[in-house]
Amino acid sequence: MVLADAQVDDFTVEIVKKIIQYGSFGEREITSHWIKSNTNVSLDQVYFFPLTNVDLKKNKPGTTLKALIDQVNEGGMHLLNLTGQQVTSRTGVNSTRVVAKVLASKGIKTLVVDRETVLEKGLAADFISNPTIASHYLKSLGYQVIICSPIIKTGVSIRDLDPKNPVYQGVWTLALGLVNPDGVEQTQVRYRNESIPRYIMVSERGFNFMGNKSTKPELIKYKEQTLSDKLWELYRYHLYNDDDSTITHFLLDAHCAIAAKNNREMLNYRNEVISRISKIAKKVSYKLLDDDGFNVLAASSKDITATQKEAYKEVLEVEHQAVVDARTIDRKEYLDLQKETSLDADDYRSIRKYELLQETGTDQIVTEQVHNQELGFYNRFRGFYKATKGYELLATLDTQKLSKTK
Repeated sequence: MVLADAQVDDFTVEIVKKIIQYGSFGEREITSHWIKSNTNVSLDQVYFFPLTNVDLKKNKPGTTLKALIDQVNEGGMHLLNLTGQQVTSRTGVNSTRVVAKVLASKGIKTLVVDRETVLEKGLAADFISNPTIASHYLKSLGYQVIICSPIIKTGVSIRDLDPKNPVYQGVWTLALGLVNPDGVEQTQVRYRNESIPRYIMVSERGFNFMGNKSTKPELIKYKEQTLSDKLWELYRYHLYNDDDSTITHFLLDAHCAIAAKNNREMLNYRNEVISRISKIAKKVSYKLLDDDGFNVLAASSKDITATQKEAYKEVLEVEHQAVVDARTIDRKEYLDLQKETSLDADDYRSIRKYELLQETGTDQIVTEQVHNQELGFYNRFRGFYKATKGYELLATLDTQKLSKTK
């Protein structure tokens, strides 16, 4: 058996061995295995934000964007990796559309490659299908920054057609805690030219936790097992064909181990990312000097931050109005769309509109209601109602839900 994985380790092998033991392969025991790594990455230069521990307050996305703009103005095309694409993130800096708007305000020609744009027949789709050829073509068209969501985290390889003429002059990453350190590391090597500098802004902590956020597998398992036991009693005849939960327990152990590892990395996010990148970099720096010897990473970014906030507000208003204007769907269409694996932006907005109409109990919605939904107002009101006046109705609601599963 040959197992291929971007991050193969002993833990991965142990999981596969257990699957083979309990799966259709029969009671076979693997007595030995080999792990072969074909990875031989050695980045020449990596620049990290923040500058030093004293300058942690300057560790803001605006600082990175300011440094990027300075480098773009010197010429060449750059690759910018974001860790999300949601317009509704707290600051919008994870939004490809917000960042594109900020760069456009400085006269920079950008292309956005994310979940929405790749579904359209255009340059973004071409980039995903053949990133090497597309990158060189985009450069010939005068594009200066290619903004990518985590859609290129894995499975994408960009190479130079002419080794003496790099297609990118820099690879930039805003690692704000949504993508785990493995993903951040993989993002750095999507562009195969190791001599091109990497610029990484990394937040102190991540927030993409799993389970109950514990760093101990046994505590996560206790919480998950409690829930699993209840579900087992309620739904076992619907989820399982027999009462043998050996495989289920093994997978639960594996899930808890992975969750604990993920949570440890999120709590120590910045140090974990720096540690991983440092292992594949020849040189790590916290200073980027211009011709006058000034550290451009320490430059003021107040104007960029102000532009970013304004762009976020504008993009948010457009998105809210798009949800209001989205096609109204019925319950059947809603359930059908939920089963689809590839939805465009209009489908997501129709789903969101349907859910908001159900939450408000109205026939129409306005932009203020879309904004309130993002802030979690309706979930809070629902929880408050169930904890007070609606408490006596909970038993009835639970009985109705359980009766539908029979």
